[in-house]
Amino acid sequence: MEVLKYYRNKVAFSKTLPPVQAKYGSYNFNNSKINRFLAEKGIRLYSHQSSGISLALSGKNLVLTTPTASGKSFVYILSLLEKLYQNPDARALLIFPLKALARDQYGKISEVISETGIEATVKVYDGDTDRERRQSIKRNPPNFLITTPDMLNAGILPYHSGWSSFFEDLEFIVLDEIHAYRGIIGSHISNIVRRLKRIVSFYRTRKPVFIMNSATIHNPFRFCLKN
Repeated sequence: MEVLKYYRNKVAFSKTLPPVQAKYGSYNFNNSKINRFLAEKGIRLYSHQSSGISLALSGKNLVLTTPTASGKSFVYILSLLEKLYQNPDARALLIFPLKALARDQYGKISEVISETGIEATVKVYDGDTDRERRQSIKRNPPNFLITTPDMLNAGILPYHSGWSSFFEDLEFIVLDEIHAYRGIIGSHISNIVRRLKRIVSFYRTRKPVFIMNSATIHNPFRFCLKN
């Protein structure tokens, strides 16, 4: 309550958004374990989730811009789990700007894998991953590889020949929290993504699908098309 009193006279603008009716969609997965998981949990896919999954599995790049906690991560999680039904070696590269976000998603993905009963692996490869574990992940890449831009730049891309099996089966590249980064960090991130695309094209004739997420970006279509 003391916190609320402190901010009471410091709020510059306040607006209450009226509730809106949820819009639902559906997607019939070939993997019956996913359908059973959704049914048992009583989960109905929102329209942006079902549309996103449909686009991703048809090979189309997409950007999801919906509010926080609206289930954007379900799009890439369920898309890859469906891909595994056709190719057990299918993989996704998940790039998060912060290690805390990466660890949070690790927990969510692990939970979905466990509850669906699908044979899949998820690993975190970042600055907190010790050297021995990094070598193990590199030798046997997971289906879901979670990392950060800096670790991608310093620990994966320069040694891409050692990650060849991962890049050869890379189906999805997830860029979480896309923002208009400026200055040196902006050019740094931009060049990392360009380098990633160039290296992936060396190992694959068919480009992986980019799935980009944001709850705040302005004019996402033009932003992602331009970048």
